[in-house]
Order: sequence, then structure tokens, then C-alpha cells
Amino acid sequence: MFKETYKDDYANFKEGVAESICEIAFILDEHEVTDELIPILIELMKDKSSGVKIKVVEGLVKLSKVLGPKLFGKDMIESFNNLLKEESWRVRLSVYDLMGEIGKTFGRKAFTDTLEDLFLKYFTDKAAAVREIGYKKSGEIAEHFGQDWVSEKLVPKILETYSNADLSYLHRMTCI
Repeated sequence: MFKETYKDDYANFKEGVAESICEIAFILDEHEVTDELIPILIELMKDKSSGVKIKVVEGLVKLSKVLGPKLFGKDMIESFNNLLKEESWRVRLSVYDLMGEIGKTFGRKAFTDTLEDLFLKYFTDKAAAVREIGYKKSGEIAEHFGQDWVSEKLVPKILETYSNADLSYLHRMTCI
């Protein structure tokens, strides 16, 4: 029992660290955030606790206000990709939610250049809640990016998913 309590307390501590780091970013300059804080957050995204990972992802919304699209460098994109393979559907849901918010905040070019390919993987996620948040965020992004984005990016992905016979009917229903 002591070991379980200790592990919970340690995870809670790391969740608090993740939140604090994202708050500290507002008082530091861009280089300090990039050089000092981002590596810590990327390391926390590798934690065993899904709660820690979710806190980091939630904090990235705040951090993105400091760094803008520069937040999504190679290491961060790789970390997102790893989180989208996470067993916990709540972690994947928080990542898709974040990517949708980032897309709306930074616009089409930044989203297309950095997150779009990762984001559109939500169609094939095994959790219905994750597919649902992806669907919701796609609608919000479509409103911001316009008809061109829908016809060039979203509709082809919908058709690809819908016509994939290897996916279950539930995945295809997301498209409909």
C-alpha cells in the first residue's frame, strides 16, 4: 500500500511540475522556454502516468501562446506522434483536442506545415471518444480554414477512411 501511495504522490507531483512549467513560460524569454522548458516537457510526455502526459498536453495550449508555431519543432511533433500511439484513450483525446485548438489559433499554414497529418489520423483511432473529438475539431477547423481546406484535405481523408474495408463499420460511421 505504501508503494502505491508513493507512486500516486509522485505522479501528482509531476503533474504539478508540468502545470508550473507552462505557467513559468510567460515570464521567460523565448530562448529560455525553447532551451530549458521544452526538453523537460518532452521528457514528461514519456512518463508512465497518463495523468502527467495529459497535464503536459493541456499546458501546451498556454505554452503555444508564448512560442507560437515555433513550439512545434521536430522533437515536439515526434512526442505528439508517440502520444497518439498511447494506450490511454484520454491521452490521445487530449492531444487531438490540443491540435484542433492550435489549428484554429495559428491558422492554416502553420497547421498544415506541422500538425495536419497527425491530426487527420483521428479517423482511425480505436476509441469512439477520440474519433468524436477529432470530428468536432475538424468542424471547427473547417470553419476557420474554409472550403478549400475541406475539399483539399478533409474530404479526401474522409473518402480514404470510408473506403477502407479493413476498418470496422464504426470507423466508417465517423466519416458519415
